Amino acid sequence: MNRYVLRGLASGILLTTVLFGYLYVSGTFIDTSLQVSEDPLTVDEMIVELEKEGYYVSVEAPIANPPTEETVDERPNHASPESVTVYTTVLRITSGMTSRDVAKQLVRGQIIEDEQAFLNYMQSTNRNKIIRTGEYEIRSNMSVEEIADIIS
Repeated sequence: MNRYVLRGLASGILLTTVLFGYLYVSGTFIDTSLQVSEDPLTVDEMIVELEKEGYYVSVEAPIANPPTEETVDERPNHASPESVTVYTTVLRITSGMTSRDVAKQLVRGQIIEDEQAFLNYMQSTNRNKIIRTGEYEIRSNMSVEEIADIIS
């Protein structure tokens, strides 16, 4: 590469930088269609917009209890000193989450041991398509069927 080619390349880079800098500072480059409107949407308006897009919205009161671990003895007389550890967690399902995302959260929270068994049940009962958003208190002593009933 000779020095004239290098000078031409440097001049082109400099000119391009100045042009893009001007466009950025002047605001010509900003897409105004993506601007946030002055009036924020209300909850009801958000629900209507989501339903127009094909989402199912379930409005439930949030669960105030944080995740806990408790020890429960499942025998009625408490005769034996053995006890079973029951994990409790608040499962937060947000818009766009799949049943696989939910299963991973349940495994992480030690609620279920077999992610694939949960996914198979959700798919075989067609509940993987009707997962509701929200927060749910889930315990490790619940069956896969009970968990599916709660979240769908």
